[in-house]
Amino acid sequence: MKNNFAQEYAKHVELMNTYKTLKETGDTAAIEELRKEARALEDSIAAKGTTYSRLYSKYETAMERGNEFIAWDDVIWDEHVEGFV
Repeated sequence: MKNNFAQEYAKHVELMNTYKTLKETGDTAAIEELRKEARALEDSIAAKGTTYSRLYSKYETAMERGNEFIAWDDVIWDEHVEGFV
């Protein structure tokens, strides 16, 4: 899973960097196309299920904060435990 997370996160970072560049240029058509790509990435992550989406979200947060490890600092409901284990 880590490789999938890393690949998806790399795509996320690429999209965000491209967005920053396009925002400076004011190219609204290109920005809208980029938003479609970002939504497609989000949809592809969501399509992998709730557990995968939640793990990816934790991975993304860890990477954005420069952490090597995922922090489990919130409640994990009983019905989600099996998917994480």
